[in-house]
Formats: sequence, structure tokens, C-alpha cells
Amino acid sequence: MASGRILVLGIPQPQGNKTAFVVKGRAVLVEGRRKESRASFQSWRQAVAHEAAAWAKLSGLPAPIDGPVRMDVTFSLPRPKSAPKRVLHPAARPDVDKLLRAVLDSLTGIVFTDDARVVKCNVEKKFATTTPGAEISWQPL
Repeated sequence: MASGRILVLGIPQPQGNKTAFVVKGRAVLVEGRRKESRASFQSWRQAVAHEAAAWAKLSGLPAPIDGPVRMDVTFSLPRPKSAPKRVLHPAARPDVDKLLRAVLDSLTGIVFTDDARVVKCNVEKKFATTTPGAEISWQPL
């Protein structure tokens, strides 16, 4: 089992709540309420999955990890013009748990068999000094 580390560039997107609609008598669940937010969310998840799949291929990972995993994730978010330079961490939306949920779901089936395998996690949200993105690392325990 291999430890890994990837850097995903782009603006991290939270995995929001699901919205239900009834279409032809059947319930349909979709991420978020607005089409634009769904598109940016899907793009972010695809970027995370793409980087993880590239890492798995290069490292020769035979199969996703099927045991306990430790995660470290640092989200670098764009700094709003209104934020003073002395403020290093965004204490506002997006919620760190929703950002993490999007990453864990993106890694499921690639890095680990199920996000329930994550038993320890260190997550940080900070303002980007250069390009926004996420630094994601994992280690089997």
C-alpha cells in the first residue's frame, strides 16, 4: 500500500446538499440548487479524480486501499479584495466539511475503496498566496 500526495489546481468547490425533484412520478436527486454551481462542482470533482487516477497509474497502485487511511488536506482559496493581508485563513463559506466531502467522494474507488476507510483527517482552509487549489495526501495506517 502506498502513501500518496497530489496537488489539484483550481478553486475548491464544496459538495452541497442534494435537492430532490419529482420527474414523471420518480424522485430525482441533484447536487445543489443552481445549474452553475453543479457545473463548477462537477468540474472540481473531475479534476480531483483525474489527478488521483494519474497518481495511481504512475505509482503502480494495484487496487484502491481497503484498510484504514489517514488524510491531510489543505485547501487554498482565492483571497477576496476585501480581506486584509494580515488575515491568513477564511473564516467564512465554503464550509470545510463540505469541501472535504467533495474530495473524499472524488477519491473513492481510486485511492481507497470507500471514504469510510478514512479514520483520521487533518484539514485546513487558507487563503492562496498564488494559485488556488488543494494539496491532498494520504497514508495507509
